[in-house]
Amino acid sequence: MKRLIFLLVLALSCLQVTSQTVARNLYFPVDSSRLSNENVDLLQKCLDGMHAGDKISIRILIHDEAKNKGLINELDRKRSLEIINFFVQEGIPASNLKSIKTPGREVKGFISDDMKNLLVYDIEVYKALSTAQYSRASDLDLQYPAIQVFSFPSALKDISVNCAGGTTLKFTPGSFEYKNGLAVVNDIKLEVQEFPKLSDISGGGLITMSDNESLNTAGIVWIKAICGDKEVRLRKGKMISINFQNTQELNDAALYSGELSDGLLILHASDPVNPAVHVDHQYTISSPVLHWIACAAPDKAPAKGSLSLKISANFPVTARIIVGGDSKVLDAQLVPNSKELLFPHLPLGKPASLVVYGEKEGKIYFYSEQLTTSAEAKEKVSLKESNLEALKSALKAAAQ
Repeated sequence: MKRLIFLLVLALSCLQVTSQTVARNLYFPVDSSRLSNENVDLLQKCLDGMHAGDKISIRILIHDEAKNKGLINELDRKRSLEIINFFVQEGIPASNLKSIKTPGREVKGFISDDMKNLLVYDIEVYKALSTAQYSRASDLDLQYPAIQVFSFPSALKDISVNCAGGTTLKFTPGSFEYKNGLAVVNDIKLEVQEFPKLSDISGGGLITMSDNESLNTAGIVWIKAICGDKEVRLRKGKMISINFQNTQELNDAALYSGELSDGLLILHASDPVNPAVHVDHQYTISSPVLHWIACAAPDKAPAKGSLSLKISANFPVTARIIVGGDSKVLDAQLVPNSKELLFPHLPLGKPASLVVYGEKEGKIYFYSEQLTTSAEAKEKVSLKESNLEALKSALKAAAQ
């Protein structure tokens, strides 16, 4: 029987003009869509080497004349899903992953004559730029809550976690696997940080925005699972059930997953959308991934206000507006070719808190003010030297 060779070509290119192309080969086992340990390691190294704004293009090719075309195309499809699932498990949002299928006859390069009647799958992986594409304050250790640790003797039993802030987590038996796909059967440890209130979110310097869209948030949690000395993930097809305690009912609340980049928590709506259920002051959502998870809803109220800030500081700063009654923490944008910061989409007539902060030579500087949002407001901001504890208090108090 002729041996089948399955070739996966990776081309890594930066979005900059000076991009370079690097090709690497991975080999799947015969008639299998599972990534081998070697493939997982190579993909992990490729992901670790990416910077914000980089893109990976992955092409799956099969060369085999004897096999039925339909079976080959179906195996390729499963492999493309397996690779996409790998990147989702590693925190790349599904919205930044694209699977493109093209008839072989329309693909230039890498294609032999006997492959022209097969489908070629390309997977694009984009590591998003921060929503603030400019220099900003360092990711200061602000008000992140203490990590709560929970240990369980077996991963093959139901796991239920009651966090100090009222958040609960539930896993069904056999929910975890190693990065190579092997099931976790031994003891499991969970590390959890919860942000159940707006004051916890603002105090940690987090925001409630997704791709520059304002969100109303019912809670955010960060979860890490460990077996022995290795971090593990949720198995394909498994979900974690999360309950957030929150009295405010939001319309169309759903699951958002996130990634921390340059001090910003970038949230992305799940695809397909996992809706949240609100019963007895409690939201319940299900998530197929760990790490940063939020229960939130798009802000559908018309935003007609704005605030422009003229900053006197000669060092990078971060600016936040906390709209307490609406459960929102918004991030400023840099006005092109200027030193001004802009909050472009604000609700009108809302009491809010403005906090601007930065770090220079190990010293903390910040400015805070209570205001009412209005149309096209402008403000001059002069930061004063202070300390980290005062900044923490200002951010946390702004959401009270």
